[in-house]
Amino acid sequence: MEENQTVKSLGNNKKCKQHAPNFVFCPQMDWKQFWDKQAAQAQPLEQVGRNGITAERMDALMQEQAARAAQLLHLHPQAKLLDVCCGNGVFSRCLLPHVGELVGVDLSPELIQKAQQQHTHHAQFFVADALHLSQWNAYQQHLGSFDAITLCFSFQYFDTFEKGTQVVEHLLPLLKPGGNILLTDIPDRARFFQHYNTLPKLAGLIIQMAKGKNVMGKFWAEEEMNLLCKQLGVQGEFLHQPNTYAYAHYRFDYLISKA
Repeated sequence: MEENQTVKSLGNNKKCKQHAPNFVFCPQMDWKQFWDKQAAQAQPLEQVGRNGITAERMDALMQEQAARAAQLLHLHPQAKLLDVCCGNGVFSRCLLPHVGELVGVDLSPELIQKAQQQHTHHAQFFVADALHLSQWNAYQQHLGSFDAITLCFSFQYFDTFEKGTQVVEHLLPLLKPGGNILLTDIPDRARFFQHYNTLPKLAGLIIQMAKGKNVMGKFWAEEEMNLLCKQLGVQGEFLHQPNTYAYAHYRFDYLISKA
């Protein structure tokens, strides 16, 4: 079965259709423009769209998520970590104590500028688009150099199966053999209506769609993630978030392992 036929069959799967309407995957957003504009927000958490709970609770959640990431990725004091879609570095800061060196990349120059202003000598931040990461001018020098890669709270913005596959495909050559990629906080298509669980929320989404926008991006199905890994020849594992996490009722994590 060709890739586009496979993806189409997933989209037409009765179980998937029951949980999430197909229009959630449209339209296409200009994410660079969106995040450059978002960077003008006054609060660091608002700049990267981490809202909905208090700043104190979010800080505690990020510290807990960073500790969990360190465990899942087997990080150590000498580890070299790539943090993709790092934004202003607010979560990178939580990861730093678990590694010896961190490199962060994001497509928004405005957010990267903020990240560069706040971090230490063992963290570096660069403008680079994850969707076209092989065009990053430092891509070749980092081939096979990272012990692990994180892409947190952002995989939803790669809003087609093809884009998500392309992102992971560009990340794999940067890993050392046996390295892992952790994708966190992915909206779960099977639990679409656990997020859009009120009429005002659904109405807001429909209004966005009418204006040609969808700031939530793509709700991914577990089957799509597994298919993505199968096509790239890597192992993938669907991970439920701890129930204490603020968004665990409709988001999941996914661990990709390179042989």
